[in-house]
Amino acid sequence: MNGTENYNVDNGDVLARGWIHSQADLESALKSQVKDILSDSTGQVVAMGVLSSLGTSQFDEKLIRKIMSGTSTHSSKRVGEALGEHFLVSERNCEFPFPMSRDQRNPNASAAGADLVGFQSDSVDNSWKLAFGEVKTSSENKYPPSVTYGDTGLKAQLEGLRDQELIKTALVVYLTHKCTTGPHKAKFKSAVARYFKDKGDISIFGIMVRDVAPNQNDLLARASSLSVGLPPKTTIELRAMYLPQNCLATITSLIN
Repeated sequence: MNGTENYNVDNGDVLARGWIHSQADLESALKSQVKDILSDSTGQVVAMGVLSSLGTSQFDEKLIRKIMSGTSTHSSKRVGEALGEHFLVSERNCEFPFPMSRDQRNPNASAAGADLVGFQSDSVDNSWKLAFGEVKTSSENKYPPSVTYGDTGLKAQLEGLRDQELIKTALVVYLTHKCTTGPHKAKFKSAVARYFKDKGDISIFGIMVRDVAPNQNDLLARASSLSVGLPPKTTIELRAMYLPQNCLATITSLIN
């Protein structure tokens, strides 16, 4: 997703940048890769193939597609998560093979765990490492916004991924259920081997999707606090994506 860097508040080994994205940048992304992420087009093809092969007259393709995509009308929060995923896949060599939406038992519920769970390619030694991402979407004219704080806020989530072995290992177990067979097995084995050799050998991403004027205070304090006690092999990147002002209220109309 194209854009222009507005500020840099890197602190130590923590990268923290704010980028501005135009209306044209946004619409281009929403109509291509982001739309595919929202609809989970790959998952739909697989599920439709299995269900249609059952040969039942009760097969309801329209309803199943609706459930597979999460909801009939995507929320701005879900669109923000998809924009964050698109950035990491297209610009940070990440792969998130299993959308968390597939783990929802109720289409209106939120799946547990990190927003994005997958792998990042390491071109230095041609291996893979675990990659975890948290995405927060907010129109609040406050820097940083309220979604930064509380038990489910960006601050606590990123600190948990940095510091708590229980959280990281739980996500490894999640991937174990998904990746021990199939096309992602080799990446899983490479990433988990690195993790068990050094529990700090992971990539963490914190992304804010905003439709307010850019302000470095969105990331400044987080970059400072996260750099303290950062394990040597843990990489953390914070990115604030500033969309056209006040666009989140109507952003779903660009997709649905």
